[in-house]
Parts: sequence; C-alpha cells; structure tokens
Amino acid sequence: MEQPQPSVAPAPAASPKVSKAKKLALIVAPTAIVVIAAAALWYVQEKKQDAADLAEIQASWDAYNASMAWAPFTPGEGGFTIDFPGTPLHETNETLTDANGMSISYDVYTGKDTNGIAYSIHVAGFPGEGRPLTSSDLENGLESMLADDEYNELVSSEASEVEGRPVLDVVIDNGTLRLRSRLIANGNTMVQLIAVGNWETNDGEAYEKFRDSLVLP
Repeated sequence: MEQPQPSVAPAPAASPKVSKAKKLALIVAPTAIVVIAAAALWYVQEKKQDAADLAEIQASWDAYNASMAWAPFTPGEGGFTIDFPGTPLHETNETLTDANGMSISYDVYTGKDTNGIAYSIHVAGFPGEGRPLTSSDLENGLESMLADDEYNELVSSEASEVEGRPVLDVVIDNGTLRLRSRLIANGNTMVQLIAVGNWETNDGEAYEKFRDSLVLP
C-alpha cells in the first residue's frame, strides 16, 4: 500500500522587478512634460509680446509719417505760404548786414522729410537799401553762400524772372551733400529757398515741389 505524499504549498509568485532605467524614465517623464509645457507657454508669451512690440513700432512709424506729411504752411505774421514736410521749426538770426553795415534780422523756417532732406525758407528785409532788390543783389547773396564754406562748389547758376520778380536758381555741392536753392528779390525783401541732403536722394523732384508751392503776396 502506497504511502500518501505530503502536500507542498505552491511557491508564491515572484514580484516583477523594475529596472533602474524604467524607474528613471518614470521620474524623468513627468518632469519633461512640465518643462515642455513651460517652454511652450514662454514661447506663446514671447510671440504675444513680439506682436505687441511690432504693433507699437508700427503705430509710432505711422504717427511719424503722418507728422512728416506735406502740407501748406503760413507763418503767424503772414508773408508767404509754402508746402512743408510736417510743421517747420522757426528761428530768427541777426547776422546779415545791409549796405549801411547795419545788422539785419531774418527768419528761417526749416523742416525735414523722410529721406533726410532739410527744406528751409529764409526771409530777410533790407529796408536800409531804399530801393527794390535786383538780380545783382541775388548774385551777391550767392557769393556769400559760396564764401560761407570753402568746400562749397558751384554746380550751376541760372538767373530769370518768376511772376515779375528776379530769381536766381543755383546748385551747390559740398562733399556728399547737395544744396539746391532759389533766391528771390521781392521788393526790398530777399527770400531764399533751400533744400540740403545727400546728393543721391536730393535729386530735385521733391525740391521742385517745395519751390513751386511758394506763394508770395
């Protein structure tokens, strides 16, 4: 008769082992997600800031262009009307002298366009002359301009009359700068229009618009 065999309880199932690499991945993955999410948020915020900065720059540029728009200008005391880019600056100087050696004050109005060309009108009265100014007085004005800077070089000069007034149109180069000017004898007042800028941009088209817009009483 066979002896009964003692029963053996089954061995408990072994717990699965997790490798160090998997443990590291379980730790790193959530951290990486947080970092990526933060980077994405930063990127979005930066893009929004860039868009805001661009909008602000564009608004400033639009305002600048609007302030430089050409428009008729008449000084408060009258005397002339002329188109200027924006509102010109005004200053009064006292360096001219008349035939009697007396100091003459003259007004200068200056504006600048978006190409960097400076436009100005100079108005000087010579009551001491006791006569209307002539083309000879305009030639004297040109000589003063050339003598003002040793690097001024006369390119062209043409005398004529516009609306019965003697005028002298000149072009002067000074290094990389080009000066275009018209001197006008208006009774005993000399009016001078000037445009100064780089010779590449001061090609004359905008200056002619400036020059031809002048209205004198």
